Amino acid sequence: MHAALALLVVSIQYIATFLSRPWAGRISDHSGARVSVLWGMAICALSGMLLAAGALNFNPWLTVGTLIASRLALAWAKASARPEQRCGG
Repeated sequence: MHAALALLVVSIQYIATFLSRPWAGRISDHSGARVSVLWGMAICALSGMLLAAGALNFNPWLTVGTLIASRLALAWAKASARPEQRCGG
């Protein structure tokens, strides 16, 4: 059970990065790479705050939930901060 949960938490970032690249590409195409990178930086900061909030929880399921949310936010940030590597572009 613990190994499967760890696999889910780690893998979700890679899947979300792949799925969010087209969104980041559209932002970059319409608003410019600078706006896309700024979005990525802001979302990365949000990811760090979620990770810190997860570390402060004592409920294991709430900790896993905030860790997953942090990984999802980090995936969006990664896609936004590197707009030149978007899918289909």
